[in-house]
Amino acid sequence: MGINQRLYMIMQTPFLVSRSNISLDPIAGLLKRCLKFKALRGGRQVHAWLVIRGTDSRILSLNSKLVGMYASCGDLKSATLVFKRIRNPNVFALNWMVLASAFEGYYKEAIWFFCSMKDSVFIYNKYTFSVVLKAFVGLLDLNKGKEVHCMVKQLGFESDVCVANALVDMYSKCGCIGYARRVFDRMVKRDIVSWTSMISGYCNVNKIEEALVLFERMRLEGLEPNDFTWNVLISGYARRGDSDGAFSLLSKMTREGLVPDLVTWNAMIAGFVQGERAGDAFKLFQDMLVLGVKPNLVTVAGLLPACGMISSIQRGRAIHGLIIEDVTRGDLKKPGSFAMLSAFYEGKEVRYNMKKIVEERKAQKEPAFSQVEEKDELVGVEIEKENNEVGLKAG
Repeated sequence: MGINQRLYMIMQTPFLVSRSNISLDPIAGLLKRCLKFKALRGGRQVHAWLVIRGTDSRILSLNSKLVGMYASCGDLKSATLVFKRIRNPNVFALNWMVLASAFEGYYKEAIWFFCSMKDSVFIYNKYTFSVVLKAFVGLLDLNKGKEVHCMVKQLGFESDVCVANALVDMYSKCGCIGYARRVFDRMVKRDIVSWTSMISGYCNVNKIEEALVLFERMRLEGLEPNDFTWNVLISGYARRGDSDGAFSLLSKMTREGLVPDLVTWNAMIAGFVQGERAGDAFKLFQDMLVLGVKPNLVTVAGLLPACGMISSIQRGRAIHGLIIEDVTRGDLKKPGSFAMLSAFYEGKEVRYNMKKIVEERKAQKEPAFSQVEEKDELVGVEIEKENNEVGLKAG
């Protein structure tokens, strides 16, 4: 039975129509399904029905599920509006707000939701810390991350694998590989995420030998690497400019029965570009096409900077063609496509190309907005700075 059918049956059930005698179980179950299947339209219908019945602001459990439903569907604005109406939010609602804000890239808002509960009777759980640490990674705010680490210790969550993994990831991505390793070594139990995060941290600071030692140690302890672990290590070799090492690992990965996918190729291409090995990046791209692996927008994002490195407007235009014909398939209203093309054409006296695309596709570059609380009202704050704007103006 679909969500709309369930909603119709609930609305037609006599004992649910009475405002004074409403059964929560069917409604809660329906919201749970909307959350699971990201059914935003159905969730909005449930919310509208609750508003009509006058129950949307009275029942904490339903409000929390509404927050979760909107957050899981990516409707951060609606989630925020519901969250603000909750007098005493529970851990479920808070975790969803922190997670949704961080996932959408609103790291400051994620931290605001976290910090707003510090002085309340709210009790954090392990998922709260796992999520908020990702926000500090997004902001590269090491000091705040350390403060949260202290809270983790005080509340006894450092032994939890999920929280410890988030700490390793946070320290690694902030460049504090020593702190990351100390957390890693103290872990009583480690999973594939723990090992991969630590290996990735070493690769990020160009300590490939240490990463490889850890990689082999992981296997000795009986844990086999997954695709992502291989990709991290291969990308590390490529970033360092060690094409032989990268291809050797790629061959080893294949021999062990793992087929390199598009993520693997993209990781190698990005690694070569970061290591300023544009020639190797393009050679790898050609090999990828020969093998029938179709590029995506991530591939293109990795290759465009390589065109700039070798000042090849011809190759840039070829990549441009991929975006138009093969990658986005006419969906050039995606901001990412324009951002990459605009950045490539900037300074090459061909900005008219961007104007032409915009006119042909009737596309618009929308500014990004974030929701913050000010005088108990939800207001939109433009976060795109003029000097960082990816303009679509004619040159």
